[in-house]
Amino acid sequence: MIIFYGGNQKKTIKLTNLLVSVENPRFEMVTSQREAIYMMVVDQGEKLIRLAKDIIDSDLNPTDPIYVTPSGSTRYTVLEGNRRVTILKILNSPESLDLRSSAFLNKLKPYIESFKKKPILNIDCVVFSEAADADKWIELKHTGENGGIGTVSWDTTQQARFNKKVKGHNPIALQAIELLERSIHTDNKLKSDLSKLSYTNIERLLTDPDVRETLGIKYQNKILSSELEEEQVVKGLSKIASDFLYKNYTVNNIRAKKDRKKYLEEFDKNTIPDVTRKADSPWQLISSTLVTEAPQITQLVQPTKKSNPPSTDRKSLIPRSFVIKIDGKRENDIYHELKNLVVGDYVNAVSVIFRVFIELSIDAFIASKNGSIKGVKKMTPLREKFTKVADYFQSSGILSEEELKPLRVLTEDDHDILSIDTFNAYVHNRHFTPNENHLKRSWDNIQIFVEKLWENIK
Repeated sequence: MIIFYGGNQKKTIKLTNLLVSVENPRFEMVTSQREAIYMMVVDQGEKLIRLAKDIIDSDLNPTDPIYVTPSGSTRYTVLEGNRRVTILKILNSPESLDLRSSAFLNKLKPYIESFKKKPILNIDCVVFSEAADADKWIELKHTGENGGIGTVSWDTTQQARFNKKVKGHNPIALQAIELLERSIHTDNKLKSDLSKLSYTNIERLLTDPDVRETLGIKYQNKILSSELEEEQVVKGLSKIASDFLYKNYTVNNIRAKKDRKKYLEEFDKNTIPDVTRKADSPWQLISSTLVTEAPQITQLVQPTKKSNPPSTDRKSLIPRSFVIKIDGKRENDIYHELKNLVVGDYVNAVSVIFRVFIELSIDAFIASKNGSIKGVKKMTPLREKFTKVADYFQSSGILSEEELKPLRVLTEDDHDILSIDTFNAYVHNRHFTPNENHLKRSWDNIQIFVEKLWENIK
């Protein structure tokens, strides 16, 4: 049967009547079919093996016909599709291959046997009366987008959307991007630019558990979810998207674990989720219209309410969600150690550097006031420093009397777990063993004080 295809004939031609081009751009011009087939094997190697497997498994692509031009009364020279015709000829007649390709033939043997059971002997082709008539279409196919005239490739996000549609797989980065696209809390300009966002950078970040913890996101059964309000999750994701869209961030900023850790340090109160802002129930970042694979995932959308975990339900002394900017190098190093050390594993080390961190922070604040806090010298006891700074905070309106209550307990009650005597015992009393939860509660009570110390150092 012959039909017309874009002004040219579309015709089914026998495989044996097709000639592999001896003037293929993939290699120097040769003089025979046998040499042309051999050169294609040399040039393509393993790619031809994989192509053979795909043809055996899925047949030829019906949307991508072979281009040919007449070469005599019954034969046709292949203009486009030489790789496919070459491998089909080898599968059909392995003896046609040069003896120099014995290693290639050994790898191809399983597919030769499969081809015998279901051979492809007739090929759909588009026949061009002159080879030059096909040149434009061949060039467009092999030389990229050509300003939009050729095939415009999908970026990684578009590929992910296709895989989601066809395979039901919803990649972790796509879930985050789609949340930003539909959320009312996403900046409109950012929404309009999300198509330019590097999918792989978002993927690299969100597969890191520390990043997800900072963003208030969980990953279970291949689904991203959160217990925080949507606005809080969007806040952190928006910073990431903005950094990679507008601030020239690249994969080099987040390539290794240490790079991602350093990147998280750049988050501040305006970009890190407020972990106290809980949603009514856990929710999924994916669109609610997506059909999920497992019943237990669907149940996550409308679960029964449960109480929030206790404040001490964390591994580190300082919660990952707490972010402050510290200018002092040593104080900043200790701050990050206290955010990363597992208290239960290093309870003595944490207790000692906790005490050191508090005193260094107070000293830095006092020094920054250039004598405004009277009666404090280098050797002034920690209790008295606390009292002086607390009084300064109250008189300056930095903290209220109610907010300073934990600090007053620290200086006035010698037996409280937050007392100065307890802090000193961490360092000086060899019979005193710190308690993990006591340490965490001590931090929770003093956190706002530490935050205000460093916010007001100028």
